[in-house]
Amino acid sequence: MKDRELALLLQRGNALHRTLTEALPRFVDGGVDDRGTVAIDAGKVALEHAAAFRMMVAAGIEVSRQPLLRLQVQAVVRGAWALWCASERQAEAVTSSVVCGSPLTSRELPSSLKQQQAVLASERLPDDFRHVLAELPTSFWGAESESSFHNLGYYNAERSFEADADFLRYSVQFSNQVLMLAFKLILIGDGKLELLEAVDRAGLTSQPEVAAAASLH
Repeated sequence: MKDRELALLLQRGNALHRTLTEALPRFVDGGVDDRGTVAIDAGKVALEHAAAFRMMVAAGIEVSRQPLLRLQVQAVVRGAWALWCASERQAEAVTSSVVCGSPLTSRELPSSLKQQQAVLASERLPDDFRHVLAELPTSFWGAESESSFHNLGYYNAERSFEADADFLRYSVQFSNQVLMLAFKLILIGDGKLELLEAVDRAGLTSQPEVAAAASLH
């Protein structure tokens, strides 16, 4: 890859993902309640989307990578919504749908856009989540992303073909920030709040493997 800064951002994301993923199984037991279970599942989904996004960027795949970034963010928003915005009935409905395979109705689960709006309006949302997720409406696809044309990828195709190096680097950096939130969702959902600082330390250093290993052991 010719873009050294982009390559370093991809390496950083891969290092964070690998290090924290290897550490989490030793600490995560399962959700403390329905909200926690949804948050853990959403965090794990976001991690997979983030890994796929980085692989596509590294491979030079232009059109399909941006929808994956959107899905990564949506998964984190869904987990945050479950933790800090959903009613007990909604959290229970989401958990039941996963266990029983029953589809959710629109009354039980708001759209991604409405979830995002509720999350950002919540006074319970931690500052680190707010700082990252507040960038979403203006930085990438905005409220109109709920339309079928956006979901089919037409907007993403146009944006990808026009994307310059700065936009691509920013996208990877943003994905890495959302990656950190995904790990935090998993820990919060499991009630391991004392480990959140370890995730922050791993994100602040240029050697996340060393920071995480020292903090999580």
